[in-house]
Amino acid sequence: GDFASHYSSSRISSARAYAMERDFGPTLRTTMHYYNTNHASLAREEKVSRLNAKVEQLTEKIGKNINILMSRGESLERMLDKSDELKTESKIFKKRRAVEFKRQVQKQEAKQNCCIIIATIAVAYALVTSMCGLRFQRCDFWND
Repeated sequence: GDFASHYSSSRISSARAYAMERDFGPTLRTTMHYYNTNHASLAREEKVSRLNAKVEQLTEKIGKNINILMSRGESLERMLDKSDELKTESKIFKKRRAVEFKRQVQKQEAKQNCCIIIATIAVAYALVTSMCGLRFQRCDFWND
């Protein structure tokens, strides 16, 4: 039994040395014998309980870290989705820019072709007028 359950607090505080030896001595000897003979297993149990406590702490930390990683994973998923959207938009933009650039090049080529045609006509007119005159009076094919 337990010492405090057998003796009242007033009896314990007023007791003289060895006054409870006869009643509580056998219990004390049995308890001492138990701890003296089983100290190795008790030490192992203490180590096991300490290790269990450490495992509990690690489990809690791992749980917290997993929760953090999962929330980061969600934000990573959102970032990957946004990245895919941006890739798609950039492809669309690139195609649009390519079409616009192609149109600009075609317009430029058309302007150049018009200029070349006008220049060719002007040179041909200049050659013809230099050979036939301004009113083509020196050329035979209109005088027939």
